[in-house]
Amino acid sequence: MKRIRTSSASCIAVSFLSALLLFRNLPVTSAAPALAAEKKIVVYYFHGEFRCHTCMEIERLTKKSISVGFIKEMAGSKIALKIINIDKPENTHFVTDYKLETKSVIVSEFNGSKLVRWKNLPKIWDYTNNENLFIKYIQDGVKGYL
Repeated sequence: MKRIRTSSASCIAVSFLSALLLFRNLPVTSAAPALAAEKKIVVYYFHGEFRCHTCMEIERLTKKSISVGFIKEMAGSKIALKIINIDKPENTHFVTDYKLETKSVIVSEFNGSKLVRWKNLPKIWDYTNNENLFIKYIQDGVKGYL
């Protein structure tokens, strides 16, 4: 009988140690509510399949505006730039979502995956021949969302 007790005690000790090893690396959770979804700004440049010189210039200047003006925000994933061809079937919903009529730069604010607000920057067409004005226009539009 003594031998059985020793075996039972050993099994319990081994089980307890195994459980400790198993559960020590699990994340600690609490009953506190999850953190609010993170705010993120997405700058889109929407273009079609056919791309003229001006369309290519708008893309170049938009990339430059964001990459130069928002280095920290891009590194921290607070701002993203997405170049989207709206002629591709999977992207046609953007035409309705953002009421697109032509190639456009749109600034969108998201809370997690939920679109909160957005703004079209239509003067891109007026500033394509003036790099400094174009960059300032885009950066000012984005700063209004930060």
